[in-house]
Amino acid sequence: MAILITGPSSVGKSTFMASEERQLFGATHPNAAYGFQIAESGFAPDTLVHYNLLHQATSFGGDYAAANALWDFAADPVFSRIVDSGLIESCIVLVAPMAELLERIEHRTGIETFLTDRYDSALWLEITRQIDLPHVYERLFSSLDALKIPFRVLLSSAHRPQRFSPSDRLLVLANLNAHSGPAPAAEPALMAVPRPAGKSDGDTVQPFPL
Repeated sequence: MAILITGPSSVGKSTFMASEERQLFGATHPNAAYGFQIAESGFAPDTLVHYNLLHQATSFGGDYAAANALWDFAADPVFSRIVDSGLIESCIVLVAPMAELLERIEHRTGIETFLTDRYDSALWLEITRQIDLPHVYERLFSSLDALKIPFRVLLSSAHRPQRFSPSDRLLVLANLNAHSGPAPAAEPALMAVPRPAGKSDGDTVQPFPL
C-alpha cells in the first residue's frame, strides 16, 4: 500500500523521499508519484505519493481570505483522487519552521530534479505568507481522521542533527515557530494564533511513469 507524503511547498517532501532517513519511518517504497502526475497516470500500491499541502491555494485566484475561510481538502481534485484510490495506508506530514521554510522558497529555482520548469518563488512566498498554515494542517488532520488514514508528523529542519525528527499534531504551531520538543502528555491550553488578513476565528526514488 502507498504512503502519502505531504506538507507545504519546499518543506522537504522530495528530500525526505530521496533520503535514507525515510526508512526510519517505514517509508521504504521503491516508487514515487507526484500530484501533477496522478490525474493522468494514477500510482502503484508500492509508492510514496508527493502532495503539496497548499496546492488548493492556487485555485482561489489570489483571494486568500476566501481560501482561509473555505479550505476543504475534499474540494481539491488531486487530494481526492489520491485518497479515493483506496491505496493510501498512512500519511507522513512534514512541518518546518516558518522562517526556514520561507528561506528555502526564496532561494529555490527548480521544481523537481527531473523537470526543467522554473520554480515560482514569488508565488509560493505569497501563498505561504497569506495562508493560515496552522488551520490548514488541522483541516488535513481532521480529513485524515475522517478517512481513517493514520498519520505521523515529522519536523523538517536542516538546522537540527537529524534532518527529519518525530513531532506531533499538537506541536505544529510550535514547530512553525521554530520550537520542537517531545509530544505533550496532555492537551495544551488553547493558544491565540495570529491569523492572516481576512481570516476570522470560527536521491533517487524513481518517478512512477507518466
